[in-house]
Amino acid sequence: MNRTPDLPAEDARVAVLALQRASQHLLDQLEGLTHESVQAPSLLPNWSRANLITHLAYVGRALVRMTDEALADGATSTYLRGPEERAESIKRGNHMPTDLLRKELTVAIEELDRMWSGLSEFDWETPFILNGTHDVRLTRLLMLRWMEVEVHTSDFGFDGPGFDVSELFIAAALPLRISWLVQHHRSREDADHSVRGIWHLRATTSHEAWTIKTAGATTECVIEGPDRDLLGFILGRVPVGNLVTSGNVGLAHRFKLAFPGP
Repeated sequence: MNRTPDLPAEDARVAVLALQRASQHLLDQLEGLTHESVQAPSLLPNWSRANLITHLAYVGRALVRMTDEALADGATSTYLRGPEERAESIKRGNHMPTDLLRKELTVAIEELDRMWSGLSEFDWETPFILNGTHDVRLTRLLMLRWMEVEVHTSDFGFDGPGFDVSELFIAAALPLRISWLVQHHRSREDADHSVRGIWHLRATTSHEAWTIKTAGATTECVIEGPDRDLLGFILGRVPVGNLVTSGNVGLAHRFKLAFPGP
């Protein structure tokens, strides 16, 4: 298996601190909410806010186990029973009291923080196989959790409908998420391999640029915008219409077919 880039181990301590701040911000957002507001739809289609809370709590607890397994065994999976377990973990929130939802999430955040705060830079360098397919470093789990907390906090919609994540997260996540596109997202079962092209991605805040190309492609387009919007687009939270496109504009609109998923 080819290993795609991960967060450098020397940046793990800063990322853990950033995750702590993001997690506390999430818990602050949930303080004092009514049952009706928690059970209301989130900005993520077909997810209530309660679904987001139970998902974040479940994955937080799973990451404690996964970290142990990655360090000891060199392999781990998020859901031991597959998609069925994931679906069950999301639906649990539909019938839970608001105070219990927040408590469950708080405990999961605290348990994970205790574990990750004690890891060394050497630990974060540990290679392992994730979900049976991806050859990654332990910092992959840290990046994925930071992403979930930041993005799902935005999905709650408490600060309005925009894609609202921290600048530090954007700087860390944007280049990594682009580097994962071809190997991880193109290999998904729902990727449309009839869509082939060359996408030039340009981030106008950092002035960084990347080119994503599928095999045998000749058709090109450019997708550009602020770093925040470009990351939101890759994560499925910002529509391509919010960005500036040129070249084969139709190809730009088919980007998420070629590289599905958040």
